[in-house]
Amino acid sequence: MTEENDKNLKELEARRDKVVNKTFILMLEILVIFGMPAAIAFFLGAWLDSTFETGGKTLQLASLAVAFVASWIITIAKYRKINRQLEDLDKKIKELKNN
Repeated sequence: MTEENDKNLKELEARRDKVVNKTFILMLEILVIFGMPAAIAFFLGAWLDSTFETGGKTLQLASLAVAFVASWIITIAKYRKINRQLEDLDKKIKELKNN
């Protein structure tokens, strides 16, 4: 392995480590992504049920379902973005190691 490849390899490995750290931050974001919409949907749904006098928790459950689906859509989009970054970096690292 040449010096330039060694330098590039170390740079790519450092970038990969950064992405791994971003993954940890993402876990915390997921708590917020699921927690905040659920809390808002819970109280908004309760308020809507009392305002429109639905006689139950119909709107509250519907708003919680919408918040849950929206949270999953956001989570999957974030996961795909990070996964693409990791795949690209791993591919570049593998190419440099093979040279």
